[in-house]
Amino acid sequence: MCRVCGGLNDDFLGYPSIVSDTPGEKTMPLRKILSTGSDYMNLMNRKQGEFIDSNPECAKCKYLNICGGGCRAMSFRAYGSVTRKDNETCKFFSEGWFDRVIETLRRVRPQAKSKLLTDNGF
Repeated sequence: MCRVCGGLNDDFLGYPSIVSDTPGEKTMPLRKILSTGSDYMNLMNRKQGEFIDSNPECAKCKYLNICGGGCRAMSFRAYGSVTRKDNETCKFFSEGWFDRVIETLRRVRPQAKSKLLTDNGF
């Protein structure tokens, strides 16, 4: 689950809607849910190529390596599939909000560097 979903109430975003279809995982200890081979991790552990195959428009997007298609939980909640792109995250990037945040951070803290951003040309 993405950093945004992780801190919010269970009723708000994707986690409950994903595990509600996975028998027993709602009552399992978190360590077991996050272990390799659990139904939840098999659902979440998708390769980027599998995602791109389902969303060819994302393959051309300059933000792909940062966005990664958005939140899998939001995708599952909206479409019942973790391989669809998260449209809200897509809007954040495609409508220029990410660039505005980066510009603001560079103005406020010009010495701050991010390997992820510099490696991707931002």
